[in-house]
Amino acid sequence: APLIVAHLEKHPAWSGSEIANAAGYRTCWAQSVRISSGIPVGVVAFFLPEPAEPESAEIHLLKMSAHVVGLAIQRRRSDEEL
Repeated sequence: APLIVAHLEKHPAWSGSEIANAAGYRTCWAQSVRISSGIPVGVVAFFLPEPAEPESAEIHLLKMSAHVVGLAIQRRRSDEEL
């Protein structure tokens, strides 16, 4: 499931984050990237300049982006094994 933080400044893990504040980030939507075996290999994250909850189409885009990245990583690993 995606991790949705609609208000970074109100979230305990992000409040006071100098990096997020300096970059102007107010929202983070993230999805883990996994290869076909289920092993997590990364994260895709969307950062936005205003607090926001994602709509269903945006959640779908986040999940599909993570899936495509997972496929690319798995393909790269398979090519390196050859």
